Amino acid sequence: MTIHRVRRTFEESHGKNSFEFGEKDADGAQEIKVTGASMGNSYKIKDNTVAFVNRKIRNVIVNINTFETLKTDEGYLSLGYDSVYFDAETKEPKAGKTLFRDGFEKIGGYYVLTDREIQSYENDELVGTKKFTFSDVQF
Repeated sequence: MTIHRVRRTFEESHGKNSFEFGEKDADGAQEIKVTGASMGNSYKIKDNTVAFVNRKIRNVIVNINTFETLKTDEGYLSLGYDSVYFDAETKEPKAGKTLFRDGFEKIGGYYVLTDREIQSYENDELVGTKKFTFSDVQF
């Protein structure tokens, strides 16, 4: 299992985009709309973390809601989040929701994924759970 987070400069990732404020949610989350190369994408920022991502990838829209994070000296890691996929043309859901819960351990200066639970939902009904545990992790 691999989780990647690439550290890039803002210019490398978003140099061809522009941003504008959208609506502010009742809970304080601020929508950020993207125009330019990634037009149609959007984010919500709350408490200095990306709490929501709406991204179009070819013919699919993915929405990711982050509801739990681990603060680190370097930033943060998502511990609890879900993902929902939609047809980009019809905006209809393509499948149910997937809920992720991750656990990390700091080993040798790195945060290493040590457990993950994945719950799959169809029509708001739990249809499956997978649990992964990684033990005796060492460098």
